[in-house]
Amino acid sequence: MSQNPNMTLSLHFTGSPENVRPALQQVCAALRQVGLSEDDIGTAELVLAEVLNNVIEHAFADRTDGQVNIDFKTLPEGQFFSVRDDGLPMPDGKLPAGIPPEVDCFLENLPEGGWGWSLVHRLTQDICYQRAGQNNVLTFLLPFSAQQTTQRCDLQNG
Repeated sequence: MSQNPNMTLSLHFTGSPENVRPALQQVCAALRQVGLSEDDIGTAELVLAEVLNNVIEHAFADRTDGQVNIDFKTLPEGQFFSVRDDGLPMPDGKLPAGIPPEVDCFLENLPEGGWGWSLVHRLTQDICYQRAGQNNVLTFLLPFSAQQTTQRCDLQNG
């Protein structure tokens, strides 16, 4: 099953576009050590890439000195993540609703953006945003895939 089922990770980096990929690679490497399936690792990478790119683009806007912390820990039901940054707060102090853009239109009129938060909401559970002092804190659970959950139960019962 897993080399270290109780693994935790804390990662700190300066929030810039060139630092996102190395941060994602570190998280994915740690998730492999936990023994997650490649599907679950891919889901984590997709969600974190969307979250981190939004932090860089919107919370930090024109800043190059913004700080990001990613913490995760393994729980029985999945991976719990906390992403903290010292950027601008979310608009209206709340998480975007995650409603996908309207697609009932001609191809050339399809929106280019607006899909990310919909994807994040769909792939996570217990997603929560709060402003803590001068920091944004986003927490969420990435549940284990059905295949991973079955494998974990089989190994625990075997």
